[in-house]
Amino acid sequence: APIDVSAGMITAAGLLHLAAACRSLPGVCSRASRWVALARRMLTAALTRANDRPPLGYLGSQVLDHRIHGCWCDGGELIFGLTYALEALKLERSFAG
Repeated sequence: APIDVSAGMITAAGLLHLAAACRSLPGVCSRASRWVALARRMLTAALTRANDRPPLGYLGSQVLDHRIHGCWCDGGELIFGLTYALEALKLERSFAG
């Protein structure tokens, strides 16, 4: 089965948003740290697919499923995967320390 790095990045960003919401609502969500830990694991795993040689930062192994056109497009670089990767990295900083 294809690996979908963009799905991992989107999920990691979503988990960090969930953790931030939990942190901003004291007494409602008691363990925001579990979402941060899961997001970090997903982010770390997905970033192993980023190139450290030209094209620098290329985030491969993203999948786009166009069932209507019969295309299972594997291995492309999709803007939403990169967008959520950057968002997740930015959000992750707020939980450092």
